[in-house]
Amino acid sequence: MKENLKKLINLYYMSVQLTKQAVKHIKSLLNPQGEFLKFGVKSGGCNGFEYTVHFTDKVDKFDHIVQYNDIKIAIDSISFMYVKNLIIDYENTLLYSGFKFHNPNATGSCGCNKSFSI
Repeated sequence: MKENLKKLINLYYMSVQLTKQAVKHIKSLLNPQGEFLKFGVKSGGCNGFEYTVHFTDKVDKFDHIVQYNDIKIAIDSISFMYVKNLIIDYENTLLYSGFKFHNPNATGSCGCNKSFSI
């Protein structure tokens, strides 16, 4: 019973996924800038919410920590409900270089893919 509960909890916390390109880019930046990739959502942008991403060595008491390979992602507890099953990708083309967010919870997003609505 305890083992099954532990597996369910792990599945719940694996709700944020990274593509191979995102993993590669994050690993290239991680150690000099911080131990954790701090990820969140705040009000703003042209659709109501926008993503926040930065590196840090400190996490808050109620942050959800998601381990993805060697990458530790800290998500604040309020943002966590908005990013369930989120896929974080990284794109590097002639026209665009940066993170792309594929959020199945979003009902709309702007052209730059940095803000969304729920």
